[in-house]
Amino acid sequence: MFTISNLISSLRLFLIPPLVISIINQNMRLALILIIIAYLSDIADGLLARLLNQESELGKVIDPLTDKLILIAVLLSLVIIDRFPFWALIILSVREAIVISAGIYLLSTRRRVIPASWFGKVAGWVIGAMVIIYIVNFKPLLRVSLYAAIALMALSLIKYSQDFTTTLRG
Repeated sequence: MFTISNLISSLRLFLIPPLVISIINQNMRLALILIIIAYLSDIADGLLARLLNQESELGKVIDPLTDKLILIAVLLSLVIIDRFPFWALIILSVREAIVISAGIYLLSTRRRVIPASWFGKVAGWVIGAMVIIYIVNFKPLLRVSLYAAIALMALSLIKYSQDFTTTLRG
């Protein structure tokens, strides 16, 4: 279903190449501007979907998938320039792969999408803050933001697993 919010989510994918290039070239000012544009467009597409009553199953897939692809691309770029720990990229990527795989399974077998939970939304905001902290290399908060992001991602994965199991049973 075509909606303005789905279009915004899809267009956000086009931020990935310039984000990656700016980080690898260590143009962190541009990377910061681009990630803020990505975050603001993410907020805008959700608000528009609700305000225009255009929430759709497709949007529930495109929006978080775009978020996950941007996250992995940015973190991988930060790993390449030695600004983010590889082990943390693996942990965050595995979690995202689990959620994406489970979501695809539910969509294909049950025609259902699990909406984002409160834990997932809080984790997303903390991860967003962590990404900005790593882009600007704000050393006092690097470690604490990373551990907070991983802890909240773990909690959101537990909640997602519960919702997944409930959906399978229901």
